[in-house]
Amino acid sequence: MQAVSSKGTLEEWAAYVAPLRQNLYMRLILAASFASVLVERVSALPFVLHLWGGTGSGKTVGMMVAASVWGNPGMGKLVRTMNMTVNSMMSTASILRNLPFFGDELQTIKSRFENYDTLIMRVTEGLDRGRMTNATFQRQKSWLNSFVFTGEEPCTKSQSGGGVKNRVVEVECDQQIIKNGNAVVNFITQHFGCAGRAFIEALEGKNLAADYNEIMRLVLEVTATTEKQAMAMALMLQADTIASKAIFGDPGDVLSPEDIVGFVKSKAEVDVSERAFNLIVDVIGANADKFDTEFHDFAGYAYWGRRKNNGVILINKTVLEEELEKKGFDYAALKKKWAEAGHLLKTTQGRFYGLYSLNHVRANYVALYVKG
Repeated sequence: MQAVSSKGTLEEWAAYVAPLRQNLYMRLILAASFASVLVERVSALPFVLHLWGGTGSGKTVGMMVAASVWGNPGMGKLVRTMNMTVNSMMSTASILRNLPFFGDELQTIKSRFENYDTLIMRVTEGLDRGRMTNATFQRQKSWLNSFVFTGEEPCTKSQSGGGVKNRVVEVECDQQIIKNGNAVVNFITQHFGCAGRAFIEALEGKNLAADYNEIMRLVLEVTATTEKQAMAMALMLQADTIASKAIFGDPGDVLSPEDIVGFVKSKAEVDVSERAFNLIVDVIGANADKFDTEFHDFAGYAYWGRRKNNGVILINKTVLEEELEKKGFDYAALKKKWAEAGHLLKTTQGRFYGLYSLNHVRANYVALYVKG
């Protein structure tokens, strides 16, 4: 709370940071920071901007610049290491309420999680778990803000649920964000907290909800992404537009939906069933020696099924279920969507698998259709 303070002048901060904004990654980090206070105002949901890549790209310094919008960006102040408990993280988010949460080095808590899905869902729900102490129900912590994380790897995986993919904007830092990190850190630790106040004042009298809905419509039109991905990006674009005019004095220099096309996930990338199908096709390809054809007998040690000339692949139902489970997917949850998408061919009785005599053994097989 003490870190939410100001030092220096807005004019000095804006003049120094304006050239840094010419880097698109820095622009996005700042936009996510400003956008945090818009989440509640436009009835949106908390979201995560995750910057990942190797060391030396300036991710941490970029995060500190974004934190200097609201207060002291020093480590342990508004920027925190992610080496904290989940309860501590939720408490911090609750205190921040509408201000952004800055967490550095996400991989420091990797050993505590099989993946980051649970963490991402918890922070983006905006509500902590209810708790009881003796016979007293504790007040639930809540927040409506943005989360900016850095790390050495993506925070979502191929098996992550659609809800997780939807709530994260992942940016691979494959180029330098900040070139002279030491000089930038020296400046922002002496100039901070003025831009946030000016940004809040600039919101007065604006029809934020209507503007946000229009920007979101444009993002969906240009990117063909999901609504929740568009929601996060629309917030960032709206915040960037307001900051360009109110903070940097250049209303014409704004991010457009075209600028962020490469940073949003397509519907197919978010759709669990599509990702699972593409993955199982890769698994089948990697195990081609376990399948025979209609014209050749199988002489291998393990038998998974048969490849037909018309693009149909018969795969043993148990093998399919096991391979999907290894990757964190469930066949029962996928089969209907696969059938609707034409990836799975039902039997004449309308079943999702059938009995076939292959390799001299009668067993249950699923018929998948893979386009050539």
